[in-house]
Amino acid sequence: MKGRFLASGALTLILIASITGIYLLISFKSEEPWLRMLILLRENIVLGLLIIIFSLHLFFKAIYTVLRFKKRRVASALILLSLALIFVSIYLSLFLRDTERYKMNVQDKTGNGQNLLRINMELAEKVVVVDENNKFSIDMVEAIMDDNGREVTLRPFPFVRTSSGYAYINNAGLSPDINVWVDGMKKISLSKLDLLPPGKEESLILIGDYQLGVSFAVNRYTDSGNAGLRLYSLDKPGYRVALKKSGDVILEGVLHDNEGVKGEGVWIEIGETIEWVEIVYVRDGALPVLYIGLICLLSGILIYPLELYYKIHG
Repeated sequence: MKGRFLASGALTLILIASITGIYLLISFKSEEPWLRMLILLRENIVLGLLIIIFSLHLFFKAIYTVLRFKKRRVASALILLSLALIFVSIYLSLFLRDTERYKMNVQDKTGNGQNLLRINMELAEKVVVVDENNKFSIDMVEAIMDDNGREVTLRPFPFVRTSSGYAYINNAGLSPDINVWVDGMKKISLSKLDLLPPGKEESLILIGDYQLGVSFAVNRYTDSGNAGLRLYSLDKPGYRVALKKSGDVILEGVLHDNEGVKGEGVWIEIGETIEWVEIVYVRDGALPVLYIGLICLLSGILIYPLELYYKIHG
């Protein structure tokens, strides 16, 4: 009797209703309910147990289907088994996944010794018009890596398998190196700033009460109908810098490559504009479980038409 209940449709409905109810409650309070549910799944033991119980239920249901229907329901059993394995892999992935992030210029190396050879950033225009639409997307970017003598091209999607795990581009940008001196002493060096799309400012706390804001300088303004548009040159960009101390602007200006501005005992120097990418490497010990689950799912889908045929004509 207990074995039947573990594989029963009633338990299926109870578990699905419970998981769906939790997801709906989260969706009322969160803008990203799926991400929030994954966080809770890692932190909340009750929700984790619910997923484990649901996976075990699907596993017992697959065994019960085989024992009761023999060869007549192999496809159904494989699909149930695949769902159990996929749910288990998702849960295990929360604890077995290892992630490394690298912000890189050309010729930089990862901690595993992989070298960034080239960055292809396909900006559609040298002058980008910015209105309410985002004119820059990391889908325009690819990075060519030297993976132990083998060239690998990374993009935002799909993930690419490398010797250090699966890799993809998480972010990309265009910015100069920046050096700041205060009272003749070099205080900080900055690079790989997140300034795209143009119009966005990155604010950085330097030291003590100093705060530096950096953004692309507007090349010129123009009108298009009722909308005022800003034009930015990404061929030879200028950068608007503003240094604040205790909230008050003490130094500001528009600088181009290899230029500087000085005042109030502070010197800000802009280097050459460079392209950079943020590459994420992911190693996930739950992937073999996921692969087995996907193989079972595909097998079940392929076998099902044959079972249906023999059921009708057999």
